[in-house]
Amino acid sequence: MWEIERSVRLYGIKEDIDLGESLVQPCGIYTADTCDFLYFERHNVHPVATSGSTVCVGDGYMYLFGGHARLGNVNNLYRLDLNNLEWEKIVPQSENANELPSPRDKAVSWYHHRKFYTFGGFGVHLKGYIGDTKSFFQDEIPENRGWNNQLCVFDLTTMQWSVPDTMGPTPSARAAHTAVRFGSKVYIFGGRHSNIRLNDVHCLDLNSLAWSGSICTHGPQPEGRSWHTATALPYNRMFVYGGFTTGCQPLSDSWILDTNTLNWTQLTHFPADRSRLWHTACVTQDQDVLIYGGCEKNILDYDNICVWAPFARINGICLSFRLVFTRRFGILARSLTLPVCANFRAEEKISLPRTRVALGFGGCEDLIVDGMSFFEKFNLEAPEQPKHHDFVANRDELSQLFGYFFQHGAAAERFVSNNTLFKELTDTAFAMSDHKSILGGNAPVMARRMANEGAEVLLGARFTKELRESLPEAVKVVGDDLDVNDIHLLMEYKSGDKWGRFTSPRANRLIVHSDESNPYIETLEGFEAEIKKFKPAALVVGGLQMLDNFPFEEGERMQRLLKLKNLLASTPKKTSIHFEMASFTDEELLKEIKDNVVLYSDSLGMNEQELPNLVSILTKGKVTLVADAYPRIASVLDQMRHVYDLLSNTEEVDGKRKLTRIHVHTLAYQAILTKKGSQWKNTMHATAKASLTAFRHVCDSKYIDTQKARLIMDDSFSTSTMQSAQRIPLEVNRPVSCWEERDYQICLAPGLVCTKVVQTGGGGDNISSAGLLVQVD
Repeated sequence: MWEIERSVRLYGIKEDIDLGESLVQPCGIYTADTCDFLYFERHNVHPVATSGSTVCVGDGYMYLFGGHARLGNVNNLYRLDLNNLEWEKIVPQSENANELPSPRDKAVSWYHHRKFYTFGGFGVHLKGYIGDTKSFFQDEIPENRGWNNQLCVFDLTTMQWSVPDTMGPTPSARAAHTAVRFGSKVYIFGGRHSNIRLNDVHCLDLNSLAWSGSICTHGPQPEGRSWHTATALPYNRMFVYGGFTTGCQPLSDSWILDTNTLNWTQLTHFPADRSRLWHTACVTQDQDVLIYGGCEKNILDYDNICVWAPFARINGICLSFRLVFTRRFGILARSLTLPVCANFRAEEKISLPRTRVALGFGGCEDLIVDGMSFFEKFNLEAPEQPKHHDFVANRDELSQLFGYFFQHGAAAERFVSNNTLFKELTDTAFAMSDHKSILGGNAPVMARRMANEGAEVLLGARFTKELRESLPEAVKVVGDDLDVNDIHLLMEYKSGDKWGRFTSPRANRLIVHSDESNPYIETLEGFEAEIKKFKPAALVVGGLQMLDNFPFEEGERMQRLLKLKNLLASTPKKTSIHFEMASFTDEELLKEIKDNVVLYSDSLGMNEQELPNLVSILTKGKVTLVADAYPRIASVLDQMRHVYDLLSNTEEVDGKRKLTRIHVHTLAYQAILTKKGSQWKNTMHATAKASLTAFRHVCDSKYIDTQKARLIMDDSFSTSTMQSAQRIPLEVNRPVSCWEERDYQICLAPGLVCTKVVQTGGGGDNISSAGLLVQVD
C-alpha cells in the first residue's frame, strides 16, 4: 500500500477466502479525504497473483518484487506508473538464473538513487542464483526452503541485479520483517528466523553499505515479532504496529523508535483488543498512518480462518487511534481524533525558520504542589466566607484568597508580605514527597518553549546557576546568577476538587510569592545593551505582575517602568513587540503598564481572566478580579474587537505602536486576531499550534492522546453577541475556523482539554509563545 496525491493505492486485495484458488490481485484506490474506495482496471501487463510480495515507491513508480504464487515463490520485478496506472514488467539485461535473486516472499524493499533494494525473505535455496549460498538458513519443513539475509540490488540504469559486498555484521537470516528508510539510512526491525520472532534493530548506511550490527536501544523493548508493520514518521521516528509473536499470539501493541536517540516508547493508549498481523501500512501527506487488511487471529491455525480486518487510521504524530470503515465495509466512524488530527495538519503545514527572539523579564523556581493535599499538610481549613486580598499577610487571608479564586476556578498570583509565613509555606511544600520543583517565570518558560521549537533566544532573567543550566543551549541568559532563587509556590487543583463547602468548576492554581529580585526588573539595563547586538525579530515582555502590590519606595516602580518604556520606544519597527498579560489587582500599576508598555506593543497575549481586566482598565480605569471560567466565544470575540478598536488607532509618536495582533487562550478554545497586511503570518497554523500545545503542556506529553482529552466547545458558535452575527459550525475535518472582518482576520480553534491534569502552571506561557513563534516573520 502506498499514498499519492491524497489517495491511497492498494495492491493484492484478497476479495474472497478460497482455499482452492490463488489470491486475486486487483488494485484499489482509497481517498482519505472522502473515505471512498474503488478499483481500477489493469489494461496491459500485470503481475502474477501473489501474496507476501514486497513493495516500495520511488520516482513516480511503485515497485513490486517476489511473493508466493499458486505454484510457489517467484522472483519477478514489476513497476506501476503512478500517473497512468499502467504496469510494466522489468526485464533485466540478463535473465540467467545465476544473475537473478532467488524466488522468495516476505522480504523487505526500498528505493534509493535509481536503485531497487531488497533484503531477506523466505523461499527456495540460493544455490543456482546470484550471490553467496552462505546467506541461506534452511527450514526443516518444507524441504529446500528457508530464510536468507541476502541484500540484492537492481540498478535501473544498467538493468542488472547484483549482490554487493557490505561491511559490518549482517543481520541474521529472516522473513516477515520490516524496513524503513530515513535519507541514506535503512533500519531493519524484527522478523522470523526459524521458530524465533526477533526484536533486534539493524541499520544499513546506503552510502558506505556498512551494517551497524544489532543496535543497543534504550527504554522498554517491544516483544519479538513478525508480520508487523513499521512506518517512517517525521523526525526520523519509526512507528511499529501489531504482528505475531514466537508464541503464535497476534499483537495489538504500538511502539515508536526515535532513531535519533535510539529510545523505544510504547504507546499505551491504543485499544488492547484490536490485534492485527500480515497487514500493510503507509503514511499520507497529512502524516496519518493508514493501515489496511491483515488478520486478527492466529494465522497458522488452519481450523480458524483469519478474520480480515478493514481500514484503520492512526495519526502519525498525535498517535491516536480510530477505525475508519470505508463505504465498502459500511459506516464512517467519526470521533475526537478528526479535529485533533486536522489541527495537527494545520500545525505541521509550515516549517519554522531559525528565528531570533528576545524575552524579558525575571525568573524563579516554581514549587508545585497539589493544593488540597498541601492545605491538609499545612493544616489550613477552608474559610467560612471567601474574600479577595491584594496581598497575603497571614494564614486567614491566604485561606480566604484561595477560596475566593477556587470557587470560580480562576487563576491568580499574589505577593506574600509576611516573610515568616512564606517560609513556612515553602518549607511545608518542599517536605511533601510529590512536590515538583522546576524552572519558572513567564520569560524563562516562554524562552524554553521557543528554543525547543527551534528559535534562538536572548533571555533577561536572574536565577541560580543550576536553573540557568537547565535551559536549552539555544537560550542566552543576560543576568548574573543568584545564590538563592526567588520561589513561586503553585497550589494547583483539579476540576471537581472539593475544599470545605466549595467545589472547583475547572482545573487551575493560585500562585504566591515573596520575590526580592524580580519586581525591580534587575536585568533591564544589561538586556537593553545585548538586544542591540542580538537584533531579534521579536521582543517579548512578561513578568510585570511581580510589581503588583510590591512595597516599593515612592517613585521606584515608575522609574523602572519608564526605563522599560524607553527600551520599547527605541526598539526598531522591524522588531515586533509582544506583551504577555498576567493577573493584576493594583489599578494604578495596570494603568501605568497600559501607558508605558501596552501602547508600545504590536501584539498582546492573555487568558479569559485577563482579557476583561484589560477591557475594564482601557474603558473604565478599573480592574476586574474574576471573570467567567467558561466565557462564551461571542463575548470573548466582542471584547477582542473592542481592544483592537481602542489600540489599533494608537498615534505612532514617540515610539508608540498600533496594535496588530491579539491572542486569547482559554480552556475551551484559542482565538487569534491579526490585522490584514501586517507582519503577522500563518494565523490559522498559529491557532492550531496553540490548541495542541495547551494539551501537551497540561498533560505533560509530547503526544496527543485522545483517551485523555475532551472537547468542551459547542458544535457551533456565534461570532458576536449581536443578533445579526454569523454562526459558524465546528467542522471536524477543518476545526480551525478563520474569517475576515473589516481590516483584520480572526481564527479560532477548539481546545483539547486534558482530563489527566499533570500541571497547569506555565500553560499560558507555553501556549502563547508557541503560537507567537509561528507568526514571527
